[in-house]
Order: sequence, then C-alpha cells, then structure tokens
Amino acid sequence: MKSRNLQSKPVNRLARTGIALALLVGAVIGIRSTQKADAASDVVGTLKQRTSMADCNSRGVVEKEMPSASPSTDAPKFDPGSAWLESDVSQSEVDSFWKKIKYEELDEVGAWIDSENEEFRIKVDPFTSVMEKVRAIASESFSKINYSVSERCISIGDLNEMMMQTKEQLLEILKSGVAFSIGISEETSTVNVSIEKKDVVVFQSELSEVADARIILEISPTVGQMGFSARCGDSAPHYGGSLYRNSTDSTCSSPCTTGYKVKRLSDGVIGMSSAGHCRHLQPAWSGNLYSSYSFYGQFSNWQFGGNNDWSFITSSTYSPVYYTDPCSPCTRTSTGAATASVGNSICLSGGVTGARCSMTITNLSFTNCAQGICVYNVEGVRGDRSLSCQQGDSGGPWFSSSTSKVYGVQSFFDGTYKCYYNPVGRMTAYGYQVMTS
Repeated sequence: MKSRNLQSKPVNRLARTGIALALLVGAVIGIRSTQKADAASDVVGTLKQRTSMADCNSRGVVEKEMPSASPSTDAPKFDPGSAWLESDVSQSEVDSFWKKIKYEELDEVGAWIDSENEEFRIKVDPFTSVMEKVRAIASESFSKINYSVSERCISIGDLNEMMMQTKEQLLEILKSGVAFSIGISEETSTVNVSIEKKDVVVFQSELSEVADARIILEISPTVGQMGFSARCGDSAPHYGGSLYRNSTDSTCSSPCTTGYKVKRLSDGVIGMSSAGHCRHLQPAWSGNLYSSYSFYGQFSNWQFGGNNDWSFITSSTYSPVYYTDPCSPCTRTSTGAATASVGNSICLSGGVTGARCSMTITNLSFTNCAQGICVYNVEGVRGDRSLSCQQGDSGGPWFSSSTSKVYGVQSFFDGTYKCYYNPVGRMTAYGYQVMTS
C-alpha cells in the first residue's frame, strides 16, 4: 500500500506575484433585453433586466483596495453557494452556450459570473447587429441558469487597444522585476492592473501617462504566513499533487507541487508535470528533487514565459493518481485532458492548501508578470472568497470533480481568493500526452 505523511507546517512565502481580476460591481449598460419568463422565486433560466450603473464615457485610473481571502484552515472543499453553477446540468448549459457562440464565430461575445446574484452575465459589443442572435442562443442554451444579455461600455477591440497601451507604458516596470498582472474585466469594461500595496506610487505615476483608457488599479493586501495541510513524503510510484523541493526536508519547506502523469511522445519517457517557474526561477533546483526524504526525480524540460508555465519531471516512477484531500475522495485517477470555458466550475489541488473545488473560470487570458517575465494564464475564483491557493501550490493539478480530467497546473496567485493555471494544452503542444494508466 502506498503511504505518505500528512503534516501541518508553516510555509515560507516567496515574493508574491501581483495578479488579479476584480469581480467588482460594474457597468452593465445599454440593455435592450426583454423578459424571458414571469418573475417568480422558483423560476429559473430567466433573462433579467439590468439598468445602467456607470458612466461609460469616463476615462482615467481608479484605485480599488482588494479584500483578503478568508485564512481559515478548515475551508470547505466545495462552496455550497456555487451549487447554482457547478451542477452537471448547469455546466452542460454553459458548455452548450459557448459551443454555439464558437460555431457562429461571434468573437465579440464575452461573459462574467455574478456569484452574488447567481447570474451568468453575457456581454456583447455596442452598436452591433448580433444582439438578437446572442439572445436567441442564450435562450436556447439556458433553462436552469439565470442569465442576462447586455452591451459592453465599449467594444472588445477598443478594450484590447487600451490594454496594449497600458502594457507598453508598464514595460519599464516589468524590466525592474516588480510583479503585476493585467487583464480585461467584462464586468466593468475596464483594463484591470493588479499590484502589491508597496508598489502603489510607482504604478500611479506610470498609469497617469496612459491617455484615454479605463483602468482599475487593484491593490492587493499583504497576506500573513499561513499553515495548511501538506502532502510531504510521497513515495514511488509518485502521485500528482505531492510536495517536492530541491533537497531533503522533513516538512518540505518552500516547496512546489506536482501535477499529473504525462508522456513525452518523441521518446516515450514517462514523467510528472509541474510549473515551469519552479525550475526557471530557482537555478538551484537543477539536480535531484525530493518529497521529504523520498527521491522524486529531476527536471527534464521546462518552459516559462509567454503561453507557458509548465515543467516535466522524470527519473523515477509515476502514477496517474493525484491527491485531492481533504477527502471526498482523497485521491483521483486522471482520465485525460480537458479545456475550460468562462463559467465552468472546476477544482485545484495544491500540496500546501489541499484541494479546493467550486473554482469558477472567469477569464481565459490573464497576463501574470513577475521577475521580468509574463505568462498568459486562465483565472479561477471561489464565490465564497475563501483562500484557495498560496505559495507552494505551484504546479498542482486543476481538475474536474465529475470526470477527473485535468485542465492544467497551478501557476500564480495574488494573495486573495483568485488563482491562475497554465492550461494543459500549452504542454501537449510541445509533444506531451496526459497519461491515464
């Protein structure tokens, strides 16, 4: 029988990456929707009417203090408040909607998740002719989920242009190694830049030079050191979701987490995935890797930057099983690879924090920057805003609670309730395959 040690331990935090996408109360304007069904407390699949909440002509920089996540060590694996979205029926409706949007090539359509009001909010470019088509697709797709269809403040093309201008202005800051994150908020029709509180002044100065842009400067709080259950001492054949580091250590201090079993197709070598920055940003990790005193392997390949934050660990034996404790169940076996859409509800399993489900995908292309390197990742958010990842969880698997398929490896976090993963397709594009046996 495979054995391992589960221990509680303090975690030595490295410099946090400033990465976030705020779920703010934002602008929902220009709505021309009509009611789909009579309002009633037990009616579902309702198209809700929304009124204007912000001035879409406003430009400039608005500062937003971001709340801390709950530090509770006994946070539930699932968020009961997310049941409206994460049921199999609801997830099937979300997938059906995006499949139809993709088939119709409606690139101007986006969405954000209103967890507070339990609503899937669909956004469309203003002054376009696709509103009625999108409304029809939503009506066909959703019978259980409440949703709304409305116009953005400005077009997605204009928002992308604003984001590019903002990125160009922040190039000097990137060179200095200061961490930040940038992405578009569908909720507020803004470019959101997330930073640490200590860096406010320098960002205020740089962003004041960006003309004619709508920017929210999200200021992340300083999070204290926390201790969570740790998966330390994993023996061969090694499981995903295990803690490892570059030397023997009974508590696996300052670790990373492994992901899922993969095969390199060019030579058939079997190994385990993890995050690329675990190797790239730590040159001392060039030799043997250990889970407590158990030899885990060595880095055979890694990519960090641009689309990629993944690594390939070899030189031992590996299992397609990955840890998902706290139990329910305690482990799972990978059944293959999957891709996510906005609104999908999936799980992540970090070696430090443990498994957390009810992670709603909110953004498919968020830029996370640290130590002069940027990566394009996918964002997931817990509706109850509980802590779902922290330093040491990097490389852990994101997975489906219903199918056990894997979506990618944990990449970044911002110290609040948001987590970011690098999709599995980034690694398979380099000739790797997720193993199920």
